Amino acid sequence: MTTNIKAFPTLILACILSLNLCFPISAHAKKPKLPPVRVSVSLTTILEGESTTLVFSKAVNPSQPVTVNYAMGGTAVLGTDYIVSGTPGHVTIPAGAVSASVTLTTLTDNVFPEPNETVVITLRGGAGYSLPKAKKKARKPTVTIVDVVPSGPIEITSVSNSNPLPLAPISFTTTRIAQAVVVSLRFFSLKPCTNTREPGVGNFSA
Repeated sequence: MTTNIKAFPTLILACILSLNLCFPISAHAKKPKLPPVRVSVSLTTILEGESTTLVFSKAVNPSQPVTVNYAMGGTAVLGTDYIVSGTPGHVTIPAGAVSASVTLTTLTDNVFPEPNETVVITLRGGAGYSLPKAKKKARKPTVTIVDVVPSGPIEITSVSNSNPLPLAPISFTTTRIAQAVVVSLRFFSLKPCTNTREPGVGNFSA
């Protein structure tokens, strides 16, 4: 019996003559498929000063911790417009767990008016997992940060001072504002034959 080896370019033909058996053995063992990792966002649109949760999940519980790599892009700047919990760009799914979370908190910059900004989360490759074969948009969820603008001009409607000493605290009542701000004030002190102006700073809560 003759066998044409060229007919099996990726196989090794093993023959056991004593048993008169012939069977092919694959020379290329297939690598086990790694479960994909996905990322989702609890809130895709938030105001300045609010938070949202990024959830990184796997379809199969890992027997060992798996560190997932990701990148953050968009028009918003990390450290200036928002911060994230843990180490930026990396999150670890514990052994036996199916997911891990990262909290994204936006910062109030008191710059207004300002266009809305975006944070785009992109999964990166790493050990112990694969990237999903979904559409690009599914792999890159986006968070939109909406600028918060005060509801209108700040107007001091009343002033009260329980103690007339020069350094006593003065309470101001203002019109309603959308968020806490720091406002520069100028105090006028009337004295005989002269007017003096002294600058100050007031903290107003929303």
